[in-house]
Amino acid sequence: MVRVLIKKQIMELGAFFYQSGKKGKRRSKGSLIMYALLMVYVVVAMGWMFYLMADMLCEPLVNAGLGWLFFAIVGMMAIVAGVFGSIFTAYSGLYRAKDNELLLSMPVKPSALLLARMTSIFIMSFDFTLVVMVPSMLVYHMKGFGGAGTVASQIIVTLLVSLFAVVLSCVLGWLMGLISAHLTGSVRRLISIVVTLGLLGGYFYVYTKVYNYLQLILINGDKIGSAVRRALFPVYHLGLACEGKAVSLAIFAGIVIALFALVYFLLSVSFIRIAIAKDTVVKARYRQKTMKAGSQLSALLKKETKRFTGSTVYLINCGLGTIAFLAGAVMAVIKSDYLHQLMETINQIMPGADSMVPLALAGILGLMTSMNDITAPSVSLEGKNIWILQSMPVSAWTVLKAKLLLHVLVTSVPAVICIVSVSVVLGISPVEGILVGLFALLFIALGAAVGLAVNLKMPNLDWVNETVVIKQSMAVMISLFGGWLEVLVLGGLYFLLRNLMTPMAYLVLAVIIVAAAACLLLTWLRKKGTKIFAEL
Repeated sequence: MVRVLIKKQIMELGAFFYQSGKKGKRRSKGSLIMYALLMVYVVVAMGWMFYLMADMLCEPLVNAGLGWLFFAIVGMMAIVAGVFGSIFTAYSGLYRAKDNELLLSMPVKPSALLLARMTSIFIMSFDFTLVVMVPSMLVYHMKGFGGAGTVASQIIVTLLVSLFAVVLSCVLGWLMGLISAHLTGSVRRLISIVVTLGLLGGYFYVYTKVYNYLQLILINGDKIGSAVRRALFPVYHLGLACEGKAVSLAIFAGIVIALFALVYFLLSVSFIRIAIAKDTVVKARYRQKTMKAGSQLSALLKKETKRFTGSTVYLINCGLGTIAFLAGAVMAVIKSDYLHQLMETINQIMPGADSMVPLALAGILGLMTSMNDITAPSVSLEGKNIWILQSMPVSAWTVLKAKLLLHVLVTSVPAVICIVSVSVVLGISPVEGILVGLFALLFIALGAAVGLAVNLKMPNLDWVNETVVIKQSMAVMISLFGGWLEVLVLGGLYFLLRNLMTPMAYLVLAVIIVAAAACLLLTWLRKKGTKIFAEL
């Protein structure tokens, strides 16, 4: 039974890749190749970052007799990456899967179902762990360190690191499950959002300081090594195990396996109670008041807004651009002196570079707007209940407009705040500021239309866990990386026309190009997109 359940989980994880969520049929070879190429690009881009970090640390630490510290640092980063990749799905994947009650009503042991769910979390964690460990191992062996024995040890350690990341993710998911069983849905979402934003904030802070930290490690390697040896006993043996020390490998494996067994036992004890727990509902007091009628569009917009704010996974993964805009507005004011010094330095190196500021700002805003892909999974999230919208006395275009409008509102308001803040700090003229703002707003409309169009062509209505369509769907990937590609294309076009047009003239041209593309795609959505939606 466990083998069957694990096979089911693996098939669900990979279903988005080889199976069309629209018709349930196998994708064409062309679609599979496109999916594979996009995934390879993402993995290579992430792996390259860790390769550069490993290349900087490896040789100095190994030559100083601290090769174990190199792998200890890499191992800790791999654990963080593994937790980061699976923590957002640990709670929903373990306790809030749509088929939990169905499977628990069958002669299936809860412990077997739990093990299968944890296997899917392990696979996700393992994927992120590999992105850190493989480049680091390549650097280590390319520089002539280690041998065949160390390769075997490092492969085993990679599996153990992924298992340890699963332990941490499941513990956090378990705590969230225990807490949420006694909280209302809104309070639970608020806590989840605060925790998630805290993790993201910490990640980006560390990322901005990573070069300083690497320099600190190289300068104070002996002191840091002694501290790790004293305070982080498992991590110390993780590093030694990667150097081929059999005893340390056995110690680290024993610790991780023991922790996994303990966590598995604790989860199995409370699994049923948390999995079937219903949301705590606060009784509302009836208050007589006049009912106000609203338009169809406003009603659908409220429905889309509740769907967006009612899911932490949806809100965080598809609304990062909003957070980035608000953070950018605050940082522009706090770091105004630094921005002015930066501009002076750039002008000294490249006289006349200040004329490029509005164009560069427009490009940065375009990249930031791409971080919001609210429309990309919006059709898929209707799931098997999509027939409700299709059967209502509402036009398909009104339904699609509500999805587009939510994306535009959630993205454009913080974008305008950020544009005004940055424009005032940098001293951009009103005309330049208006052009930059117009470009950003049109780019937002284009991004919303692209995400919705791709989701209509590549829907997944058979999902069991909403995380699949929010984090793993091709529509989301194309929407995100497609926005970056659009900015690169516009940047490349300016490079070709730079001798023929001033930066401001090209910004006007970019506004016209983006406006034309948005109008064409919105027209397609109104004519063809509505027909596709009606036939889903």
